[in-house]
Amino acid sequence: MVRSKAKTWNVGLPEKFVSKIKASMDKSDWSNLEDSVLRCINNITDFKGYRKGDIIEPVQLSKYDFVFIFDGKKARKLWYVYNENGHVPPEFLTFTEFPPYYWVETSIRNELHFINPSLLNLKKEEMGLFEGIPIHSYTLTWRNKKYKIASDKPLKNKTLVALDTVYDVKEFPYDFYTNKNTLGKKLLNYR
Repeated sequence: MVRSKAKTWNVGLPEKFVSKIKASMDKSDWSNLEDSVLRCINNITDFKGYRKGDIIEPVQLSKYDFVFIFDGKKARKLWYVYNENGHVPPEFLTFTEFPPYYWVETSIRNELHFINPSLLNLKKEEMGLFEGIPIHSYTLTWRNKKYKIASDKPLKNKTLVALDTVYDVKEFPYDFYTNKNTLGKKLLNYR
């Protein structure tokens, strides 16, 4: 069973290793440093009690934005395609495995949702406009809660979709594109 919110694990790294990483920060490629930290975490952590989707941060390097995610077997890097700070990789599907906004209270504050429409019972609603952008709106009931999903492209089956607009209908009861002065601003602030 998945938790309602992701848990963050703080992992302590060997001081000698941390000193080496800190000394290399200005001289090395960030990706190589991240790879080194990831290897160290995977070598020294037994991951007992961890669950898929948990966030892992090395304690001594937390201010340097080294953040990883547990994939069920080991720590792995975040995905940097849409955001330079990283976000949850597309294999971590919202509504299939994880509730919406599962990671929003972690250091990555992930608000990007990947869904596979072919695995969900989406109901298409009318298309509308939000600040001049055509929006496709869908509803979905998941775990007895009704959600609204908005996308600037139609959702097609067998396509992995990255969404940044998923919300609980009880919290946002109206179509966001019909009342953009109040609800639209609330939705944008919520994201």
